[in-house]
Amino acid sequence: MSAITLRLKPLSGVMSMSDSQAPEAFAIYQGSANGFGPPVGKLAIGERGRIDLLEAADGFEPALRRVIAAVNSLDELRIKAPPPPDADPGALYRRTVTRDDADLTFAIGAFMEQKYDLRLVGV
Repeated sequence: MSAITLRLKPLSGVMSMSDSQAPEAFAIYQGSANGFGPPVGKLAIGERGRIDLLEAADGFEPALRRVIAAVNSLDELRIKAPPPPDADPGALYRRTVTRDDADLTFAIGAFMEQKYDLRLVGV
């Protein structure tokens, strides 16, 4: 199997984050049938979960911008959650996470993986 190398390019016009919370940077990996391949971009999550695209591999910028705009437009995220101990077997449960929840960064990562098959890995 041959390796694929994607070149990430910095994007111009990235908005600066608020001084009140330092942004967290994450590499973005796209899912495939064989797991996750090379990174397709890099993003920052800042105050109240605001996501900014920092870098994108050739051909991925438009799609990543659409995904980020969609996630940024949500007031709350619904992510899969483990069922309570008394739950019916096979039942599906979700948890709602708002923009002020302490685990918002985790929820953004889970949401992007569950809905868009994009994995975020801290850099």
